[in-house]
Order: sequence, then structure tokens, then C-alpha cells
Amino acid sequence: MSAGFQPLSSIDPAALIEYLGREGNSAEIVQWKYFDSRFNANRERGYAWVKDGRIGGFIGLIPFQVWINGRIAEAAWTCDWSVQDQSGRGTGILLIRQAQEKYEFLTQLGGNDATQRIISRLAAITVNDAGMRFYLPLRLGAILRLARRLLPKVPFDAVNIVNRLPMRLPRKRTPNEIIVEPGVSEALIAILEPEEHGEMYSRYDFEYVRWQVGECPWLFSETCYIAADSKPRAAALI
Repeated sequence: MSAGFQPLSSIDPAALIEYLGREGNSAEIVQWKYFDSRFNANRERGYAWVKDGRIGGFIGLIPFQVWINGRIAEAAWTCDWSVQDQSGRGTGILLIRQAQEKYEFLTQLGGNDATQRIISRLAAITVNDAGMRFYLPLRLGAILRLARRLLPKVPFDAVNIVNRLPMRLPRKRTPNEIIVEPGVSEALIAILEPEEHGEMYSRYDFEYVRWQVGECPWLFSETCYIAADSKPRAAALI
């Protein structure tokens, strides 16, 4: 039985769609995430362990850049890391090794217990509180559902119209003060590609954000910024 590692660029897209479909991913999402030629720009997007012509394990890579000590380094986030063929003992670590040979920096956030055990053995740096989630309730229903979990017998959120009441009323503004554009506006370019601002930081340029947010089949997005500025100093991507 032949088995070996192959870069995603040599894999038939249909084979990865079938593999990740067993992980609960739709064909549309797999096509967007891994086979967008404009975003890929000839960068390797993952590695597969192939056994007898079928993918038995896979690790996906989302490339980005890191500015470090006056130079730009190629880096990647890991994602969709799994081994479905249980005969491939140790394959998960070997998939990571394949990716390490391609990118100078690999970064990873979250994952299950098995992922954490492997990463803790391989990582040069671990920051346990690096991931932060900010949560702002926009409608009263979010608070009412929380109250119902504390007192399940009281139907706080039973009336739907009450759930939709805003937490705070918007302030009145002049008609031309704010511009709202559908999708990821090119007005963001000036904000996303600033001058050097530190010894080491991640660089997420306009093309990255347009792919990750604007092209994602799961998301609907809008860009808001102040009309008076030709190059806005601040904007909101919603």
C-alpha cells in the first residue's frame, strides 16, 4: 500500500472537497478557502497524507506576512488539521513538519485537546491568553436569552418583537457624514497597509481582507467611513 505526503497544489480539488466534506465543510467553502487563485498567488495552501490514492490526513495553511526586524517573513495560520485514516499513526506531527519546511512562521489558535498536546511539543512560543473574544449585545434578545438560562422556567424571550429592540438608540448624524459601501471597500487600503509601526507585527493587506471577509460565502460585509477624508484615518468593516 503506497502512502506519502503531497502539497495541496498537486491534489485534485475534488479529492479535498470529498475529504473536508466528511469534516462538515461544504464544497463552496472548500473552493473559497483553498482554490482562489488570486489569493493563493502560487503560495502553498496545505499538505495532504495520501494513501492508495485517497487523502487520509490534511493540514490547511492560510498565508500572511510578518514584519520582523526590518524585513518581511512569510508565515501561515494552520487550519482544518485532521487525520481520518487511523492507520497513519504520527501523521499529524509529520503534516506539521511538512508545513514548517515551507513557511518561516506557523501560527495556530485554539483546537481540540489532541491539537493542543501536539502543538505544545512543537511550538517555540506559546501564549495561553492570546485569543480574545469581544461580545457586544446589539439587541435586547441577547440579554433575555441569558436571563432565561439562569431561570429556565421564566420565558423572558418569548415575545419576539421585544428581542429585537436595540440596546441603545443610534445618534443622529448629518446625511453625508458617513459613507457605507457594500463589501470590503478599497478605502481600507490606506488603513490596512500602514508604514512600519513596530519591530514585529502581522501584515494583513487589502487583498487578504478582501479574500477572507469580502469573498467568504458565509459572510455579508459592509465598509463604513467618514466621507470628508480622501484617505480615511479610521473605518469600520462590518
